[in-house]
Amino acid sequence: MSLITIAAAVTALAYVGLLAYAIIRIGKTPAAEYWLAGYCLWSAIMAGALALDGLGVSIMDFAPGIWLAMISLGGMCVLGARTFSYLTIKWSWAWLPGMLPLIALVFVLDTIDPNPGLMELTWRAALPSISLAAIGSIAMWGFIGFVLIIITFLETSKARLPLHANRGLWWVAVLPLIMVAEAAAMWAPELVSAIGQVMRVVGVIGLVYGVTTKELVDVRGMFRGVMGNAVFVIVTALVTLLGIGAAFYLLELYPGGPGQIAVAVLALVLALIYQAVRTLLGQVVQETVLKAGYDTAQTSADYSKRIAQILDVGELAAAVGQVLTQSIEATQSALILLTPDRDNTRAEVFVGSGQMPTVGQRLAASNIFLAHLMQTRKPLLQYTLEVNETFKPMLTIERRWLQRLGMDVYVPVMDGDVLSGILAVGPRKSRDPYRTRELELLSALADQTSVALKNARLVSNLKTSNEEVRALNETLAARHEQLKEMDKVKTDFITIASHELRTPLTQILGFTDLLKMMSEAESVAGKEIAPITESVLKASSRLGEVVTQMLDVSQLDVDAMQLKLTETTVEAALRMAVEPFAAAIRERRLTFTVQNIRNLPHVQADAQRLSQALGQIVGNAIKFTPDSGNVEVRGRHIVNDSKYPESVEIGVTDSGVGINPKYLELIFEKFFRIGSTALHSTGTTKFMGAGPGLGLPIAKGIIEAHGGRVWAESPGFDKDKLPGTKILVILLVKPPALTGKGVPAFIGMEAKQ
Repeated sequence: MSLITIAAAVTALAYVGLLAYAIIRIGKTPAAEYWLAGYCLWSAIMAGALALDGLGVSIMDFAPGIWLAMISLGGMCVLGARTFSYLTIKWSWAWLPGMLPLIALVFVLDTIDPNPGLMELTWRAALPSISLAAIGSIAMWGFIGFVLIIITFLETSKARLPLHANRGLWWVAVLPLIMVAEAAAMWAPELVSAIGQVMRVVGVIGLVYGVTTKELVDVRGMFRGVMGNAVFVIVTALVTLLGIGAAFYLLELYPGGPGQIAVAVLALVLALIYQAVRTLLGQVVQETVLKAGYDTAQTSADYSKRIAQILDVGELAAAVGQVLTQSIEATQSALILLTPDRDNTRAEVFVGSGQMPTVGQRLAASNIFLAHLMQTRKPLLQYTLEVNETFKPMLTIERRWLQRLGMDVYVPVMDGDVLSGILAVGPRKSRDPYRTRELELLSALADQTSVALKNARLVSNLKTSNEEVRALNETLAARHEQLKEMDKVKTDFITIASHELRTPLTQILGFTDLLKMMSEAESVAGKEIAPITESVLKASSRLGEVVTQMLDVSQLDVDAMQLKLTETTVEAALRMAVEPFAAAIRERRLTFTVQNIRNLPHVQADAQRLSQALGQIVGNAIKFTPDSGNVEVRGRHIVNDSKYPESVEIGVTDSGVGINPKYLELIFEKFFRIGSTALHSTGTTKFMGAGPGLGLPIAKGIIEAHGGRVWAESPGFDKDKLPGTKILVILLVKPPALTGKGVPAFIGMEAKQ
């Protein structure tokens, strides 16, 4: 039995063991290791085929070379699929159909080759005879392997996180080992072939390790460690050889006792020199080869001094960012401030160094990421967050937020037993993963940051409280002014109400007395009665209007306004609202225009109440616009807006005297009016005619009862420049369901904005 046959049999058993391990892994993580099991099976078939061939078993008597070519090419295709799956590249299945044309090509080349081909010879025998099929198979096999190595290298260079790159580097190292070992096993002389088969098993073990282990050994660190030790070995060897050579020279130059003394002195000198060189060499290797050119204790001490007087979270983040950039060459860093907020935790990002999104995120109370940091109190790698099954239940929005930050490691900042913040650090410039030494430094900095962060948060909370107090004082001052105005309104209401009611009552009483006297004098004539009765009717109408407004306001106060919603158009409601003012518009020569009202969609509304609200707004515009002025009504259809569902906007713009900005909200309060009550004059359409101050409050109540919103805009009040006023109305096309007393569920929700 040849050495090749023995090696093939042993390696076949090894592959069977690896196959069993892969199958166990499949049982634990379904669909995760299928390609691994497939490649182990293929390797076992290849090694078993070689062993059977060496034992003279007739299974490969027919075209043994073709068998071996198909096994090897098929193995490369399965390895390619496993590589794509390992690198998380899509379409890993696409490699398998590629095996069929390759096998067909091997058959074609073997058929047209005049030399003894793979039908008659094994691969090993066909190669020296320059078989076209054998050479073609080798070329295809080598091309597939080369392409896989290039793809792996390119994917590794694009890896976002160092540990992802480390997985790629591991694969870059394993693939050439498998290929070289397989080539030696197939085509090298007997001893080298046996060694190649053993090397291939080692390569497949490395493949299995890379696939089944999430946290691989640090490939770069391991290589650098070997390089560092090699430097020490070389220097030690040079010093030793130099000492031995010098000792022989001294013994030859000074025989006897003097030579021995000289050698002893030489040994002492060389020991001192070696110690100094070793210390210096250790520093050089540490900084250049191992990439650790910083002192942990000194870095921590410097950071502690730097943050001692910092009382601002932003400055604290910048300080830790500067330290991390200088010490471990972190590309970016941030301090994530965590604040409990009801059923979740609010995370705010304070950039320390580099560029990243600063948008915060609300994290669920049951967030596994935060729970892990708080329980372990140890750094957590982004790589672990992505590959560890423990973190799979995390919400997608939370996972993507962390990925957008572009960080590599998260270090908990604890305040006692509470997780108050997270020190987030990005990848290093060297693209090296964070090793134990760096993670210990980050933990030390996080512990020091905890105290400074607590102080900074206290100061920040104090500043926030001061700002809130200041804003509250300003609000109270504004409310105080409004209350003064409203108190004045209450005081003026009696005067206004008495005037509004007394004027028509006086007219009614006066004309009634006149009719009585004319009747007693028997001098009543039809022509004389007509203007008197017309005046009585007008005064009665005005009196009824004022009383109706007061009743409507009382209904708003007790939420008793009942709405009868039907499908109607804004155009119809506006026509009903404007009709009573037609005569006044003509008499005062006002230009009244309507834009884009007809194109608005139908709305669900109480047509009569909506017309009443629009009438109050249009009437207000007419009253405060001088003769020959302009009043415009413009509509707009609102869709795909973040503030409102599908709505219509109605804007009533006049060229009148305008409104002082401080009164823009007060004009919608009951009984509020601008101007002195001493100058009060009753009038519904004449310029600057005053009323009881109920029109706009009624309009607001009706519109909000429909789930809408109304507000006023004006640059200011000026009788000469006439800046004008614009009143805007938002009406929902389909208002929400009405609650208890006919009022939509979210009345006034937007009105306060």
